[in-house]
Amino acid sequence: MNKKLVMIPILLVIIALIGYLFFYGKPTSFPNNAQAIKAMNELYAEANVGIISDVIPLDSRHVFVPFISGDNLYGMSFWVWDRFQWKLGRIDTRGEPYIWKINERDASTHYIVWNMDPKDELRELKYYLIGERDFHSSASLETYIPRIQIEKTISLQKKNYGVLPFPKEWAELVNRNLRLSKANQPPSLFQMNTPSSTMYVGWIPYGELGKVVFPENTVNGSSFDSDGINLDFVRILNEVELEIPK
Repeated sequence: MNKKLVMIPILLVIIALIGYLFFYGKPTSFPNNAQAIKAMNELYAEANVGIISDVIPLDSRHVFVPFISGDNLYGMSFWVWDRFQWKLGRIDTRGEPYIWKINERDASTHYIVWNMDPKDELRELKYYLIGERDFHSSASLETYIPRIQIEKTISLQKKNYGVLPFPKEWAELVNRNLRLSKANQPPSLFQMNTPSSTMYVGWIPYGELGKVVFPENTVNGSSFDSDGINLDFVRILNEVELEIPK
C-alpha cells in the first residue's frame, strides 16, 4: 500500500511532464519554402500559393508568412508551433491589416500584420490607436476620460508587407483600458475593437502626394481558418474622423 501511495505522485509528475512536452516542446526549425507552400496549398487549394515573400517570427512559436499566389494575389498565412509540429492556422488571399493577438489579455503580445497589393499603388500606411472620450457620473464621483489618438506611420517604399508590434505606449494604454473595462463590464464586452469598446485601432492608406487611396485589390479575397488563430480587424478610417491639433 505504501509503495502504491509513493508511485501515485511520481506517475502524476511523469504525466504532467509528458503533457507539457507534448503541447509546449521546444520548436524545431520552420519548414522551408517548398514545404510551407505545399502545406498551404494542401490545406486551402484556392490560395494557390506560388511564392513566399518572407518568413517573420513574432516569437518562438508564432510565425507570419506573407505570400504571392499563382493568380498574383497578395495573401498571408499564420503559423503556430503546437504538439511537436508547426501548424498552419489560417490562410488569407487578401492582405488587409489584422491584429494578431498572441495573448488576448496582454497587448504587448499584439501585432498588426499586412501584405498590400502593389496594384493599389500605396506609398504609406498610417495606423492609429484611438480612445474615444468618455464620461462617467455617480452620486459622489464624476470621471472624464479624454480622447486618445496616437499615430504610427509605415512606409511601403521598400516592401509592401510587414509586422508592427504594438508600441509600448499603445500596449500600456490598451492593457489599462482592458483592466478598467473588465471591472465594469461582462467579459464579452471588454475586448478592444468591438462595437462596445471605446478604444480601437484604425488605419488609413495613402498613395502618391499624400492622397488617401481605397485599397480595392488588397481588401478583396477569401480566407480559411483551421485552428482558431486569434485575429482582430483593423478599422479603415476617414481623415474626417481624426482630430487635428490646432
